[in-house]
Parts: sequence; C-alpha cells; structure tokens
Amino acid sequence: MKGKQSGESAVYYDAKTDTYTKVKNPFAKSALKHTSPSDWLYEHIIHNILFPESRYEFKGVTEELREVRLVLVQKGVSAVKRATDKQVESIMGRMGLTLEDRYFFGNEVLAVTDVGERGDNVLMADDGTIFFIDPLIRLKNRRKKS
Repeated sequence: MKGKQSGESAVYYDAKTDTYTKVKNPFAKSALKHTSPSDWLYEHIIHNILFPESRYEFKGVTEELREVRLVLVQKGVSAVKRATDKQVESIMGRMGLTLEDRYFFGNEVLAVTDVGERGDNVLMADDGTIFFIDPLIRLKNRRKKS
C-alpha cells in the first residue's frame, strides 16, 4: 500500500481490495469545525447516514508519535469527474441542508463543508451516482449558556 498525506489523514490505497485506509488525526481541523476531537465518533456516524454510498468502516484506534489516530476504511469509487456545485446543492437540499454561507451547508444541528466542485471530495460516476468522499462535518453546539 502506498500512502499519501492529506490535511487530516494519512491515506493508503490497497489495489487488491480497492479500499482506502485512512489513519485520521481526530484533532486536525477541529478548530475549523468548531468541534471537540471527541466528536469524531459522531462525525463518522453522521457521514455514514448522510452518504451511505461512501460509508466508512471503523477499524480501530492506534497511536502515532504518542497521539491518538483513528483507522477507517472506505471502498474505492469508480467516479470519473467532479460533481458540480449545483449538483451538490441539490443533494444537500434534499437532506434538509441549505447553503448557510459560501462554504457550509447546514441546518440547526450540523454543517457540512469541503464539498465544492473545486475540491476532490465530491465525485460523480458515469451512471450519475455522486460520492461524498471526505467532507468536513461540524456539529453545532445547541447547549444554552447559563
């Protein structure tokens, strides 16, 4: 398996099984998402509910340089092009997520970003199936301050 570093994961592709193994740093991008690193489990579950075509399988927890890392596996997709912003907006709308600002689709509970056509996280197969590969999911804090 050959590895590639992304903003929050080391990613390894296994051609025999056509899967990607992501060794994810749960602390990465937590400031952008306004979440606690412990929210990783919710992000994983929400991703699988919203985007079952590109679901992750949680394999376990490991450590790297004395820091926690999550091990996730995702099947490869045979997508050939990037989805357009209009296609993404349509899918998000059907999920009840509206464009809140230039970068986030959301509702009162969560927001999803890193899904624009200029990125590589939303791909479309020849048959029109759209795959959300690695969006950032932000859980909104709904606790009232005393």
